[in-house]
Amino acid sequence: MAAVGVGNNISALVQGITLRRATGSLVGIRRPVLHGVDVGDIDFVAAYDRSADKVGMDLAEAIFLPPNNFPRLSAGVPPAGIAVSRGLTDTSEVDRVAGELAAAATKVVLYAASRSLLSATFRTWSRRRSRTSTSRLRRGARRQ
Repeated sequence: MAAVGVGNNISALVQGITLRRATGSLVGIRRPVLHGVDVGDIDFVAAYDRSADKVGMDLAEAIFLPPNNFPRLSAGVPPAGIAVSRGLTDTSEVDRVAGELAAAATKVVLYAASRSLLSATFRTWSRRRSRTSTSRLRRGARRQ
């Protein structure tokens, strides 16, 4: 999974996944199963944000930086091994981000970015994926 925008929702999800794996708890998780996949089985492969303070940091550290204010759910989140990359600042960034998502074999993208920028990125990214998986992803996204 890739996160475009490392805000409070991603903080809750990353922490919730960590807790789910460690204890089986569903704290911080709204939907424990997403399209037949338990949230404990979700791995992040990429993360993007526009904040210069978050770019370059491990996702597990970036989720706690301001302006994020989601409470800490546990004593610690282990390093994710994913450095937060520079996110979408304008439409000139669309090809770069879409290319990185495709290279990371990203199957699902969660976002908290401008809708118009994201739409352009999704169109570019989806053209780089096979038609079958893209159609399946779009149908699944609508159901949520």
